[in-house]
Amino acid sequence: MWTLRYWRDLVERCGGLRYAKIGCDHAEDRHYTGLSAGEKELPMITAQNIRVLDLTGVHNARRFLPILSKTAMPELRELSFKLGQDALDNDGTEDELEEAMRVVSERSPKLEELKVETTVPVEIDSLSKFSCLETLHISNQGGETWPWVYWDEDIDALARGMPRLAHLSLPCLTEREPGTTMLALDSLATHCRRLQTLAIGIDATDSQATDDVATPFSDMLKSMTFSPLRIPTSAAECFACSLSMRMPGVSKFRGRIMGLDEGGRAFYWDDGLKIIGDTIGGFQNGGVAELW
Repeated sequence: MWTLRYWRDLVERCGGLRYAKIGCDHAEDRHYTGLSAGEKELPMITAQNIRVLDLTGVHNARRFLPILSKTAMPELRELSFKLGQDALDNDGTEDELEEAMRVVSERSPKLEELKVETTVPVEIDSLSKFSCLETLHISNQGGETWPWVYWDEDIDALARGMPRLAHLSLPCLTEREPGTTMLALDSLATHCRRLQTLAIGIDATDSQATDDVATPFSDMLKSMTFSPLRIPTSAAECFACSLSMRMPGVSKFRGRIMGLDEGGRAFYWDDGLKIIGDTIGGFQNGGVAELW
């Protein structure tokens, strides 16, 4: 079973370790109850040379969050882990996750890639301190329905804190909650000029969705995924024209489109992607539109 002492011994014995991929037995993981009293008193561990830490083999990385909180990895570039249903069922997991992210942001200032597969909300406040991130991928573990929603102000804080982002994927919209709007795209276009791929859920059901003065993304943005995009069926072509001005370099568009009928009821709208794809110039010049 992974413990702080075991991790400390591993780090001390393998001082030159650069890549660590860690797993643990599912059954052992279920019985994890956090650091022992003795472990909490141990000094901070320094893993001087680790550049990549892959915890995706741990069924529920909740057992490793306190270990992250007790480890300094000054050369860490990539971190990935997942938090399963067991984490969602434990009231203390959100606090442990926030503390782990705080420590990593302070003691791993060179982190460039963070991937989290989770059932537990990842607070933007704990992410926006990763100023060197180039890749941020947060996904729901084990299902398509996001257990929480990000809002425009969350995305604005994230964009301001991560100007180097090149690849961003976030759960921002559920079938019922409005979540992020086109204002979130404005924030990303303004502050993240290096974006190359973007996956985000957007509610485009009001007039600001077709704002002609919106800030366009740089030509570096080549791939856009809406997961999903909620839009009135009558406004699809107008929205697509606005989108083409916002994203002049995009040649690949993926999405799950939710149309709204005149009564305001949402439904999955397969033809919506085709209308948008056919309207945007980049797709007419050999680009790809894909429904998923």
